[in-house]
Amino acid sequence: MGIAIFIQNKLAHQRRLKLHSNCSNNQAEQLAIVKAMETIQELHIADNVPREITIHTDSRITLQSLKNPKNHRNLIDEIRKKAISLGKHNWHITFTWIRAHVGHYGNELADKLAKAAAGKDIISYNRIPICEIAQQLRETSFKKWQMQWDKTTKAFTTKEFFPNVKDRLNTKITLTPNFTAFVTSHGKTKSYLHRFNPLKHRILRKNKSLEARIFVLVVI
Repeated sequence: MGIAIFIQNKLAHQRRLKLHSNCSNNQAEQLAIVKAMETIQELHIADNVPREITIHTDSRITLQSLKNPKNHRNLIDEIRKKAISLGKHNWHITFTWIRAHVGHYGNELADKLAKAAAGKDIISYNRIPICEIAQQLRETSFKKWQMQWDKTTKAFTTKEFFPNVKDRLNTKITLTPNFTAFVTSHGKTKSYLHRFNPLKHRILRKNKSLEARIFVLVVI
């Protein structure tokens, strides 16, 4: 995470902080704003300098989240608190979106600082989002499920159609009795009935006894 602060168009301060590897990009963008506002609070600004702050970010999600009164995620609320605190000291704050990687000096500098921060040993923020924890739990469950699916000696036919558990769950399928019978080999089909003794019917025709084996497959 990189922060570049300019005062009267001159670079006045820069920071680089490392987040835990399981933190999200959105957290990095939002934490950068929090830390930038904290830094501004600590700077000694002369009284004759206009107390106007323009915070440029390339994160549309962060700006949308700040406008959403129902969004109370930790870092979003922290930004709001910092904005209120700065406002009490006559700071006027404007948030603007800027396109990333188009040669904007401040944005490019912040990007370089963020890349440099990735190589640091000290982690400054390790609050992992719930969505990331849930995703990790899902991935762990998928791995265990897949191992059990690979080891089972049952459902041989179904495994030919769906060898991968995650792919199956990501595939939208309309389940019907006929489809289930087809992919499981459980149903009134010849491949299923062959394990049983076929029905034997004795047909009388012109006083002669004829034996017939009948298999019936009805597909609706």
